[in-house]
Amino acid sequence: MNRIKIYSLIFGTSLIQLASPNLDELQYCSTEQTIEHSLEELEEIQYLNGYEDTYQLEELLNNYTYSKVEVLKHQNTNLYDSNQDTIKWERLYQTIKKNNQEYLQTSNEDYYEEFTEPELMEILSTVREFITQIEEERKLDNKELACKLEELTILKEERIPYVDIMFTGELDWHTFKLSLTEESDKDYFKIKVAHEITHLLQAGCPDVQKNTIQVSVWQEPIEVFNPNQPSSLRTRTIDESVAYIVSQSYHPDYPIDFPDMTNFNLLQFAMLPKEDFVANETIIDLSLTKNQEGFYQLFKAETSEEKKQVHEIMHTMDTLDFYDQSLYDNYPESENKITEMYTLNSLNLAKYLMANLIEREQPLPKNALFYLLNLYRDYNLYTLNVYIEELESDPFIKDYFVEEYQRLEDTIWKSLEEIYQDKTLEKQYYHYEYNDEDLEGLPFYDFLTPLRQEVDDYNEFKQKLLELG
Repeated sequence: MNRIKIYSLIFGTSLIQLASPNLDELQYCSTEQTIEHSLEELEEIQYLNGYEDTYQLEELLNNYTYSKVEVLKHQNTNLYDSNQDTIKWERLYQTIKKNNQEYLQTSNEDYYEEFTEPELMEILSTVREFITQIEEERKLDNKELACKLEELTILKEERIPYVDIMFTGELDWHTFKLSLTEESDKDYFKIKVAHEITHLLQAGCPDVQKNTIQVSVWQEPIEVFNPNQPSSLRTRTIDESVAYIVSQSYHPDYPIDFPDMTNFNLLQFAMLPKEDFVANETIIDLSLTKNQEGFYQLFKAETSEEKKQVHEIMHTMDTLDFYDQSLYDNYPESENKITEMYTLNSLNLAKYLMANLIEREQPLPKNALFYLLNLYRDYNLYTLNVYIEELESDPFIKDYFVEEYQRLEDTIWKSLEEIYQDKTLEKQYYHYEYNDEDLEGLPFYDFLTPLRQEVDDYNEFKQKLLELG
């Protein structure tokens, strides 16, 4: 079957409409055949917007094809207890102290200085406590962690922050230099230390940086040390979202402000129907273990073409979340481009949501199905309203999203009606009203209900503005 491509709306490239699926021909098919047909219909739809041109993704992927080199064993073993598979925490202070002094002796940067002994001891106590807490819930590669800790420097940043924020911290991926500004709020300071140590866990060790080269970007082990390498898992959207969630869980009684996590939420939303997916936890596990192949499997991506689509989705998220400068360089009307990119990316993720709903071994309760389908649409409309207001984008994009989202729904209704053995399912769906009780007992209750509340709060606020004139 020929692949149907739906292109950019705003920038004038061609649009090929997809005909509604011919459900009559499915009348005498088995449920399995009907589901297979729905999956084929979904697979034939792609939403492309030219974002590959903004950061030359194709070129990046082609550049990361090398001859395979064997990964050397970890060279740094001073902090690793092989008998207990633990970190030799009692040696960490002297190791970091030595690294700090060597760095300051050889560096021309005059805006770093050492923390006092009590200050550094307190920071390292936080690091140990944080790592210990993580290990209560998930297995870490302590041999790799020890290798990275042996390279770590922790220095006080003396420059004044260039933005008005309480605290700054940064882990340099290439030198393992952790720089921290002094902070009077000790609880907040601990959370930010935990945030940066999460990035240390996400990073590859020095041996990986120097000696691991893969056959291609599609295969493991990925060159995890370099965040500019086109990995689908080591994206800034995932790295930062995971770091915020994990560091907040370290100190849950001291809430911090999270950045906008809309794209990270949509990624997870699309995967919620998968019976082995747990909101936040699954992505955190993949991130901390650097399991790129496991990340591909969330999308059932096996071929290079399927994996490329995953890369395109994730790198679009990065461009949206971090406003890649190349976007502005290549597109003068980047405000419209950003809104368009978000719309088409959310539709691409919607395809996975639809597929996951009809591939479940145990169907969701009927009202939970309605809740998910409605909320994915409404959450995106709410987000598009925000984009349109802030960027003054063309509001037509909302109509396009609704039409295409319904088109995607149409590809799975026949399958859903057979799965639920209910020919009136679609009609019931269009009359559904949210009820949080419909999600009770399901693993994604705590993930979805706040999103629904966010949508309701926004709509209520806009309604009050209209009433005020």
